[in-house]
Amino acid sequence: MPPLPRPLRLACCLLPLLAGCSNGLARLEGMVTIDGENAPAGLAIEFAALDAGTSAYAQTDADGYYTAAVTFQQQGIPPGRYRVRLLPGSGPPAPQRLPGSRSTGGRQAKKTAGVSFPEAWYREIAQIEVKPGRNNRDINLSTTAADRVDKP
Repeated sequence: MPPLPRPLRLACCLLPLLAGCSNGLARLEGMVTIDGENAPAGLAIEFAALDAGTSAYAQTDADGYYTAAVTFQQQGIPPGRYRVRLLPGSGPPAPQRLPGSRSTGGRQAKKTAGVSFPEAWYREIAQIEVKPGRNNRDINLSTTAADRVDKP
């Protein structure tokens, strides 16, 4: 059998590498705001799988930005449907106050690392669908509304 032309050999070598780039995980990122201001750093978010599958987690940075990850070493989230909620014990240190903090309007609030959030945020903020590829999902929380993000 005659040798393959050089461009075809190169393509045959690169094809397995390109096919292996995808690990089946989608990218999920966005901003978390509370009453219109960026969320504090260290706010932990859980994306709990509604269908059989793996949950993912994220933590806000100093600008309120998050990127979901399955593990510390594996960025991304499997495509599917998720329940979004805050994880107790996350948030800024005690001296820092939640931007625009106000009364929760009679609803019970949970104190987390010096910041009070509505109890409902620890049960469910929203349900979202993550599709293959890149997903941008901002989480807009309001302490004066119905303790929910805007629905997709």
